[in-house]
Amino acid sequence: MMDLNSAAVFWSIAALQVLGVASAAMARVAEGSPRQSVCQTLFFASLVLVGLATIVALGLGLSCWISCGTVLSVMSLAATWDFGRPQRAGA
Repeated sequence: MMDLNSAAVFWSIAALQVLGVASAAMARVAEGSPRQSVCQTLFFASLVLVGLATIVALGLGLSCWISCGTVLSVMSLAATWDFGRPQRAGA
């Protein structure tokens, strides 16, 4: 059985969570700019990594799996929520 350093795993998962939220914010801010494609690619890669971190945390029995799931939900919400001003139907 592999002996994993719990502090290293914790800080790696924490770094992935920060990267995930930051990439979601960058993907929203870069909307319509020339960097949109790069930011969206970073977001989708981070989405996969945070999902894998959630699975690993669950598999190792770490209690930080709930924060991983929360970050995954926030990233999904940030990707789908339209933050623009609502358009009027008659306009």
